[in-house]
Amino acid sequence: MNPCPPNQPQASVLLSASVVERKTCWSIKLAGFSLVEVTLALGLTTFCLLAVVGLLPVGLTTLRQATEQSIESQIVQQINSELLLHPFSQLSTGYAAKTFYFDEEGKPSSIEGRTRYKVQTSLGSATYPGSANAASPLDDSMRMVQVEITRLPEVPSATPSRFNLMVVDSGN
Repeated sequence: MNPCPPNQPQASVLLSASVVERKTCWSIKLAGFSLVEVTLALGLTTFCLLAVVGLLPVGLTTLRQATEQSIESQIVQQINSELLLHPFSQLSTGYAAKTFYFDEEGKPSSIEGRTRYKVQTSLGSATYPGSANAASPLDDSMRMVQVEITRLPEVPSATPSRFNLMVVDSGN
């Protein structure tokens, strides 16, 4: 008498030297994934990973640009603080054509190998919004300091960042 239903396969078991026919039933509902399911899952995973890896260069470039903008802002703030502490009457001699060097963290540096940013300042006359020329009765009490930041080593195609700082005569 066959213990298995007619549609289920049977297996023989080899015990010692003789073949003992032992009828066992295999269940058709086996746990696990088929080869097609595994292949589709691997394909989908590969597609997703390639998309993420493809976005890495864009993310790293954006991170680098954001870091450089942050450091440039820090450098401009430092120069602005120095300008506010500098006597207004001596502004033309101290910042007319001055060069500063900063390291990769935005801190002032005088060491040749550690400089990452070259900052040049120049003085200009204050231009007021909506005016065609710079002449004004307030021109004697306000100066514009132009700050140009260049990344080192200099790349010919790179454009330096430019900032304009307005300095007002506060009486010191």
